[in-house]
Amino acid sequence: QLNKINHNNNNNINNNKLFFNLKQKNNNSLCFLNRKNFSTSNVENTQVSVDLIKELRKRSGAGIMDCRKALIEHNLNLETAMTYLIKKGLQNAASKQDRNAVEGTIKIANNSTNTISAIIEINCETDFVSRNQIFQKLATDVVNATLSLSDKTSGKIDQEQILNIKLHDETIQSTFDSTRMQIGENIIFKRAEIYSLSNRKGLIGSYVHGIGRYASLIQLAVDTDLSDSAKATLLSLANKIAIHIVGFKPQYIKSSDIPKEILQIVSDCGISEQNFLERTCLLLQELEFETTPIKNEKLDSQDSSFIEPTFIKMQVKDAIINYSKQLGTNIEIINFIRWERGETPKSLIEQTQQICAEIGKK
Repeated sequence: QLNKINHNNNNNINNNKLFFNLKQKNNNSLCFLNRKNFSTSNVENTQVSVDLIKELRKRSGAGIMDCRKALIEHNLNLETAMTYLIKKGLQNAASKQDRNAVEGTIKIANNSTNTISAIIEINCETDFVSRNQIFQKLATDVVNATLSLSDKTSGKIDQEQILNIKLHDETIQSTFDSTRMQIGENIIFKRAEIYSLSNRKGLIGSYVHGIGRYASLIQLAVDTDLSDSAKATLLSLANKIAIHIVGFKPQYIKSSDIPKEILQIVSDCGISEQNFLERTCLLLQELEFETTPIKNEKLDSQDSSFIEPTFIKMQVKDAIINYSKQLGTNIEIINFIRWERGETPKSLIEQTQQICAEIGKK
């Protein structure tokens, strides 16, 4: 009697369940059946080619079930199903645009001679998406597209100008919309700039930290033409200073660049002017250089792993002088920038007060 009751209960459960019955047909067809509404006509009506689903998913980035549903609702027409998913995705993307996005990445692209650089920042909601290959590729494509504008403009680039650039047969704006749908997060184009030496000789050094949390550019000018080897040496110096800029956050190139009202604020905060200059002036900050490796004579081995490098520190201004002598030219720092992902712009006074507070804690 108990076995009979259990058997009846199992039948009731199976009859009430909705489930998918997958059937392979001609090696490329997929049938989704609802047993409750099973019929031969329904089988034919819901039959969708696996290849068709794959193609729609590849184009749209939507899920398998969304692609299948779109194809069924549009009589297996790939184009109209794609249009439907795009419209649906745009609606979803619009609902995401109000969500906070402070993660993301900063990207830099340089031309072949390192005389023109583009820098951009794109934000998303989570660090996980920041590392996503789709998001990183989007950022790379955008910064390369921004660099292509360098023959027309320089400096800060208007957001609308960037979003209207054609990228893979569609605008960057459309690419952002489709990527929002694909990734499921809000994506924001925050800012872009193009830097060039104009008619001056020299090059631009750059550095991007990690996946793009911090980045910097520095422009070095020279007064003579340089050989390829000399340019490589100069670029090495520029990139080293760019790394330093990210780590030590200078505000000015030299002390004469600091406005008098800023120095007055420093004085009012009770901070030594010299301490402030060493903290904020790039030329007064110290770089670390690796000197010629020295063999450890105490170790009886010729293995290069036993070679001990030594390091020296010198102010950036002294490094500039040394490299100028080495290359036979006059090197000058024209400008530099430092970006931090998701940062909120602060006034010069706010920045000064924050720096004074940091110095006061030490």
